[in-house]
Amino acid sequence: MKSYIDSDFKTLLAVNHLSDFDDLWSMQVELVEPGNERRGGWSHVARIELLDEGGETHCFYMKRQYNHNNLSFYAPLGEPTFSREYRNIKRYAALSIGALDTVYYHRRRIDGKDAAILITRALDDFSPLSELWENWKSNRGLSDQQKSQLLDDVGKAIGRLHGSGLFHNCLYPGHVYVCPGESGYDVRFIDLEKTRYQVLRRRGSIADLDAFLRRSEVLKDQEWSRLLASYLRASQLSIDPKRLTEKLAKRAASKRNSN
Repeated sequence: MKSYIDSDFKTLLAVNHLSDFDDLWSMQVELVEPGNERRGGWSHVARIELLDEGGETHCFYMKRQYNHNNLSFYAPLGEPTFSREYRNIKRYAALSIGALDTVYYHRRRIDGKDAAILITRALDDFSPLSELWENWKSNRGLSDQQKSQLLDDVGKAIGRLHGSGLFHNCLYPGHVYVCPGESGYDVRFIDLEKTRYQVLRRRGSIADLDAFLRRSEVLKDQEWSRLLASYLRASQLSIDPKRLTEKLAKRAASKRNSN
């Protein structure tokens, strides 16, 4: 699919006198971080705020990309990385796995090169796990009960991801966003352009868990064990918890020694 627009977002664009790809492509924005440039192409991300007819502000992240392609199984001749991310967002949604909410996607050719725009709703009510980890030991902001619930829900979310045969391939705490609710935490995954299906599920799961664990050193052994137990229940992968923990510890030690 080369084009998608959410009906409510289409109305919001009209209110703000924005009608099509050209308007969004030429829109003056402030980048949230320095853009990436390579081989004559570029890619950047901006936060945009649009007012509806009632004066309420709606926040989004707009990604724009030009001649910034990668090869993939689906596009052996290359495609914008945002196209791959959009496809993966749809995969997550189809599997009821928390991710970003796309409101606009369009891909076209400009001067013979691929260009793409991907716009998603801002997760302003969510926090990245990396932020929560910073205050984890001091207990600021979270009770012991909330911590246990968070570990259970994050483990479950990762487990459901892997149980579906998908693997994030860049599973850092900064790429996992959470929002507390009445029945637990809403868990969302971001930066999905590297997500892949993995036939050998154990290999993919260990790689993801290793990346996550090495950036979650703030967790005590019993906390990690709780998260892992929730993960294994949700993933339904036949892996012995003790053996999995040993594999992850061995992998982490090997990477420390190689640095």
